[in-house]
Amino acid sequence: MTINIIANLQALPGKEEQLLTALRAALAPTRAEAGNLRYELYRSEVGPDRFTFVEKFADAAAFALHQGSPHVTALTAAVAGLLQAPPRIEKQIEIDAP
Repeated sequence: MTINIIANLQALPGKEEQLLTALRAALAPTRAEAGNLRYELYRSEVGPDRFTFVEKFADAAAFALHQGSPHVTALTAAVAGLLQAPPRIEKQIEIDAP
């Protein structure tokens, strides 16, 4: 079963571009992970301080590997002090895959 994640982050005022830089740094290494099927970053049109990762992993093992990766550790450190609140992360269950 695939693992689907929606992660929402909101920057502190004046920290939007710093946060964007930190988030972008995680894109390439995550996309290169074994078992990564999707890793996309979006910025809200409503609030330019709001960002969303849409993620998909082949299985729980691939997601666990991602969570323990050096680039996720680096991302966690890089966003410290840039967020209004902890990221809101939701694990989604796919209802009907093509």
